[in-house]
Amino acid sequence: MKMKCLTLAVLSILSSSASASITNIYDTDGNNRHTEQSRGPISSFATSSNNARELMVYVYRRNAYSSCSDGQVYESNSGQFITSVYIKSAGVTPVVDVISAPLPEESLNKNKVLKLTCTDEVGDEFNIRHNLPSVPQINWQATVEPVGDFINQSQSYSYHDKIQYRGNINVNNQTTDAYCYSDADRGQPLSLFHGANGKGNFHSDVFVSDRTLENTAPVLFQSITCENPMGSTRVLKVWELTDENSINLITEEVFIR
Repeated sequence: MKMKCLTLAVLSILSSSASASITNIYDTDGNNRHTEQSRGPISSFATSSNNARELMVYVYRRNAYSSCSDGQVYESNSGQFITSVYIKSAGVTPVVDVISAPLPEESLNKNKVLKLTCTDEVGDEFNIRHNLPSVPQINWQATVEPVGDFINQSQSYSYHDKIQYRGNINVNNQTTDAYCYSDADRGQPLSLFHGANGKGNFHSDVFVSDRTLENTAPVLFQSITCENPMGSTRVLKVWELTDENSINLITEEVFIR
């Protein structure tokens, strides 16, 4: 009789443990803006961060009686905790939530993952993940050299009338949900993206340019921007063209927004 009671107790504990287990669901769609889930209480995620430092993700649940109670953001590679998130109703329908959180500066250039703890309409619990890319990574190496005459003017600025630009831009957007463009030109546009002023829907690429340009300006001012669902990276370069002996890079800045 004692053995039977012990067996029933063990079975009861095992049954209780099984019913309390949490199902893990992972993001298999890469670092894209949208993640579709085929099972669990969430049908999809949509990243909607207009500012790299302010996370915003819309969560679409399958059922109004399901809920998400807790969430955190982690680094993808190391698993290191970054921040907890706020969860509130988006106010559109009962099944849409909005996730938000401030992101620290040191996390902007790292791929991340959002993990939510959610319960479906029958009380089963799930840990559900949505991947978040870092802001685009841009490595832009370039030189500008004089190849024409120097126009010396006493009543106005002097300048090199012909210049040669050589450059190499290595871009990793972390996702194909991204695009890049040249957003500031003085003088002739450099057509930095394989002969065009922009390129969309690509994960990564290398853009090489070698161009000779006519010039009448005192500076060559160029800026390129790449954007993905988590924000944008802008690189600005300004070359001074008023020195007869050389062309100098006077400004080089990176902005993350």
